[in-house]
Amino acid sequence: MNHKKEQNLNSEEKIEIKNDVKDAMGKAFKKPINNIDKILKEGPKATLNQEEIDKIVNKKNKNTDKKPIIITLILTLLIAIAGIYMYFSNNPKTIFIKAIDKTFITLEKNTKPQYEKTKGELTINLDANQDKEKANIFKIDMDYGIDTKNNLFNADMKLTSENNELLGMTIYSESNKTYLYSENILNKFIELDINLGNKDETKIILNSLNKAIRKSIENEKFTGSKTQIDVNGKMTKTYKSSFTLDQNNIETVLNNIKDTLNQDEKYIDAISKLESKTKEEAKQEITNKINEAKNNLANTESITFNIFTKGAAWEFVKLEISEIINNETNIYSITNIDDNNYQYAISNKQTNQNITGNIEYKTEKNNLYLKLDMNTEKKQSLTLTLNNKYQKAKKIELIDTNNVVKLSELSDEEKLNIISKIIFAN
Repeated sequence: MNHKKEQNLNSEEKIEIKNDVKDAMGKAFKKPINNIDKILKEGPKATLNQEEIDKIVNKKNKNTDKKPIIITLILTLLIAIAGIYMYFSNNPKTIFIKAIDKTFITLEKNTKPQYEKTKGELTINLDANQDKEKANIFKIDMDYGIDTKNNLFNADMKLTSENNELLGMTIYSESNKTYLYSENILNKFIELDINLGNKDETKIILNSLNKAIRKSIENEKFTGSKTQIDVNGKMTKTYKSSFTLDQNNIETVLNNIKDTLNQDEKYIDAISKLESKTKEEAKQEITNKINEAKNNLANTESITFNIFTKGAAWEFVKLEISEIINNETNIYSITNIDDNNYQYAISNKQTNQNITGNIEYKTEKNNLYLKLDMNTEKKQSLTLTLNNKYQKAKKIELIDTNNVVKLSELSDEEKLNIISKIIFAN
């Protein structure tokens, strides 16, 4: 509304506008308005009294005060989590058991065929070196087939030395029975008293052994410390986890292993099938082996296992076994140099042996390669190489084993004759 138009309003129009405003404000304040100027000056009455306002303010302040408490709790929780992580990552027992688990996982992985049906070529060479002269002790060439579903194994093997064929044979396994055939030995299949087993039995045995070892040491004392060690000429920061067997706990640990295995029905069942024994015989064999181990360790003062790891992931660096017999210390160690290479050393005071060597281990698609060098102080060395190339197969051939004789049914003279043919084969 411009000023010119406002100046042209008469008194009646002004009174009418004023009354309209009063009515509107009366509706807003829910009561009749008599004095507009006073209302505008005082403003509307508060809808809350002071006590209610204080409650709201105090509540707001109270909620605001909780923030530092919540933040403190979160920080405490994070510190606790970090503490738990650091405890377990530097707990020698945890690291030790993790190393055991990883070992058995690797064993299972490398004993389990990748395919249900597999065909492969395996070569094994053992060469000797002395005074820079190299000689081939033996070479094994094997063409094989494996069917894990039907539990079949078929292999043609040739043994040679210095390129001279020594022996050719066929090894065949079907339905938990293993046969051997060689023209050099006998003109029929010989049924051996062994069972090559299947992948399920192998897995059960490895898992059971892992569980038994873990359980046997769960109440034992472990120690740990940070230390630097020489890895291939380079000082490396590591964490050492240690466990010691001595005359105070050797018997307890061995008995725990025996009891755990004897109570493991799956293990007993797998072993009895693999070795063609009754369950009672399998249990007795476990007891016999444990008793044999006790006798072998009777003169051992202590055996200390040291596992060296690095980083938060406990990356394996070195395993060292220190054995004290008659106050003399024997040391056995293996050190991880890189992804595919290891160094090992054996120092045995009782036998005056000092052996060092390297291990190269590679697993690539459809290929496994292993090379092991062994060197002595007498400038003698042995080199073992294993190369296994394999692929998926459609079918594994069956062999007619009707013409068969059991090894247990052969006379002592026949067994001696077979052994002679193997030894003097040329």
